Amino acid sequence: MFSSGIVLFTLPEASRARNERTSRVPIIGVVHTAAIASVAAGSVALVLLLPASIGEALLGDRWVDARAIVPFVALQIAAAGAVGAASICLRALEQARTILRLRLMIAPMTLAGGFLGASLGGIPGMALALAVVNSAAAIAMWAAVRIAVRGVGACALPAVSPVISPAEA
Repeated sequence: MFSSGIVLFTLPEASRARNERTSRVPIIGVVHTAAIASVAAGSVALVLLLPASIGEALLGDRWVDARAIVPFVALQIAAAGAVGAASICLRALEQARTILRLRLMIAPMTLAGGFLGASLGGIPGMALALAVVNSAAAIAMWAAVRIAVRGVGACALPAVSPVISPAEA
């Protein structure tokens, strides 16, 4: 719910920042990322500080296993927030195709990473793999934001045409 609320605030602010000064757009995204990461860190702290008796009352004998993956899940949430913030920045910079290309690369990596992590390490392995994949996706998305900020006004990223012209054939 917090994430949805902050997205409703971030996109209009990023668009307004683009109209004023393009270099301000990433700042809006960083603030968004920091807010999501803060909530994730606070949630982790709350769960890790929870007395074992309360955790066991809530989850029974699964408490020990659940508690062990909480840091990975928090990292995954923070990284997903960074991906979302970068996506908002790219949307404000009118880079919809870039978002689509990156999402089409990230989706299979997320699926493969989750399956690979689960097959190698069970639920903890899956949580770790998804945290790593989301972190890599955040790096890729923010690199695209950086390129787009430098290239607004010109073609920031090369366009990919699915059609080959007769001259190229």
